Amino acid sequence: MGLLLFSWSPEGDELWFTRSTERRLSAVTPAGRERVLASLPGEFTLQDVSRDGRILLERVSGSAELRGFAPGDTAERDLTWLDNSDAADLSADGKTFLFTESGSGGGASRAVYKRQMDGSPPVRLGDGTALALSPDGKWAMCKLNEQLVLLPTGPGETKTFHGDSITSYQAAGWFPDSRRIWFNSVEPGHGVRCQAQDIEGGKPVRVLPEGWRGGLVSPDGRSFAAVSADGKFALLSLERADLPPQPIPGLVQGDQFVRWTSDPASIFVAHEDSSNRVRVDRVELSSGRRVLVKTFQPAEPLGSGDVASALVSADGKAWIYSYTRYFSDLFVVEGVR
Repeated sequence: MGLLLFSWSPEGDELWFTRSTERRLSAVTPAGRERVLASLPGEFTLQDVSRDGRILLERVSGSAELRGFAPGDTAERDLTWLDNSDAADLSADGKTFLFTESGSGGGASRAVYKRQMDGSPPVRLGDGTALALSPDGKWAMCKLNEQLVLLPTGPGETKTFHGDSITSYQAAGWFPDSRRIWFNSVEPGHGVRCQAQDIEGGKPVRVLPEGWRGGLVSPDGRSFAAVSADGKFALLSLERADLPPQPIPGLVQGDQFVRWTSDPASIFVAHEDSSNRVRVDRVELSSGRRVLVKTFQPAEPLGSGDVASALVSADGKAWIYSYTRYFSDLFVVEGVR
């Protein structure tokens, strides 16, 4: 039905209201008889009705915006494309990023784009929600209709993976060789399962014990930084299933894996605070020592919402982040009866 907001009519014999799922102003009597007062050019919220019949309506709109800092830059730049741009991945060298365009600009299925951090025009790769760019830059992984899809960033054909028993994909990424992908999936009768798939075909293979969610594959492809169902962070061997998980010190509840650093002994993690900011730290895997890399927050805090994603290059010197901005307009409407 959507959210209803009411106000008494000037005569007090009707309740006037807007419903969040409809583009109209309506009225209803105490007896339940409903009528349409006016059709509206968009979604509006009724705020008040004066005694002389003037109506106060509010229209709230929002957009997801991107800001980035490329290698060699001296200041951040606006990298937003259309009306809702959300960063999904940043190449290790910090020069290329992958993003999803949603809202009216992305279409019904959303759209996947690749763009250079220098601000040159983006390239639309196809429909879907962007997930990860392959290390060699040749493929963009996305999710479309609960299927994983690989879109070529240059010449090539799209690859689609059909998980017959998979009901949803929760996260996905690449192995360092760009020949295999991993994904966390949900299947009937199972908890979260982390599996690997060769991009040339074959069956998915479970690579972590059930209940462990994959996060980052090490640069040598031999271990996985993962998190358990009860929130424990650990390194798990991809070569020897008999080795117990090795706890990662220094990580706390709410941390999110970002990427392995250019130094294999450290990883980047992100943590959102209560002020709509995201802090990215470098964490030493052996000691748990955390060093702040950057705190991300909207460039214009007024009217801005949460930072949705924050990504850094392998050396931590380039970054991109997305955040929401909200705009509110008030209108006085007269002549409605």
